[in-house]
Amino acid sequence: MALQSKPEPTVSSAILASYIQAAIKLGVSKDDIETASGVKLAAMADPDGRLPMGAYLAISDTLRTQLGPAFGLRVVETMTDTRVTVMAYLLANSATLGDAFKRISRYRGIVTESEKPELVVNGKVATFGCRHPKALAMIGGAWIESTLGFWLLRARHFTGVDWDPMEVQLQGSATEPEVYARIFRSPVTNHCECSQLVFASELLDLPIKNPDARLLHYLTPIADEIIRNLPGGQSIQHQVQEKILALLEHGDCSMEKIADQLHMSVRTLQRRLEEGGTTFANVLENTRHIAAVEYLKDPRIAITEVVYLLGFSEPSTFYRAFKRWTDQTPAQFRKSLTA
Repeated sequence: MALQSKPEPTVSSAILASYIQAAIKLGVSKDDIETASGVKLAAMADPDGRLPMGAYLAISDTLRTQLGPAFGLRVVETMTDTRVTVMAYLLANSATLGDAFKRISRYRGIVTESEKPELVVNGKVATFGCRHPKALAMIGGAWIESTLGFWLLRARHFTGVDWDPMEVQLQGSATEPEVYARIFRSPVTNHCECSQLVFASELLDLPIKNPDARLLHYLTPIADEIIRNLPGGQSIQHQVQEKILALLEHGDCSMEKIADQLHMSVRTLQRRLEEGGTTFANVLENTRHIAAVEYLKDPRIAITEVVYLLGFSEPSTFYRAFKRWTDQTPAQFRKSLTA
């Protein structure tokens, strides 16, 4: 029996349009965004429309260039009262902050089909967030931090209480400390198991301002129906990236090994990658590039150890590859981070 391709993860076109409009207000060129994403802003007007998650990732370089590394946080800072999806209305009409966080977890897919956040209460401390796949934590750090910021800003807005978390935990590293200080106003811990907000559990009892129980009752079955009909899934490219990252340091990242772990033939893997517009060699090269940059951002990891972690046979091979990717040596790149 032929294996079925998992659909590409999607994002609400309405929320992406709102995100882009906020970026434009901050001075980002509309034409640059449309060129990078390959999608006209007018095409995102359908409130029920969906776009590939790649449409968001495609504009990341444009936003980073024009707004800085913490571009995601800067954008969501301007979106506090945005209500373009059913989930926004569910949150605004929940009884308490705890109820709102539970609904974010349940209906996350309405905004984007990514990892479902989890609310965990342990005595006087609560956490809200999730553990992202390693590839996403490396590639989508700006997206992850902006999601945490968006949840916090929404929580303050809906409750009318300007509260601060006890800590922000990231799987990667904070991009711009001054932006974190302005939005999160709390200590940040890098390289954690999960990306999440840590806060006093008593805050979960904060009431939401002016909730409408009848509207909530009406919208809940609609939200349930939307969730049931979502395509979901993880692209084949992301699946391959995850397997590569897990195998890199062991030195066996062959296509045969990856295909075996994905329970498909090499030919099937080649075909599915080609359908996604890439090749195994390109995914391997791109994954090594991303991983190298992230490892070098961590001062605890020596450059010689990065060579091992990326599965290169010798340092000179890694140095040549890194020079090709960034036009810098690993040492020059690491020095530029503190310049």
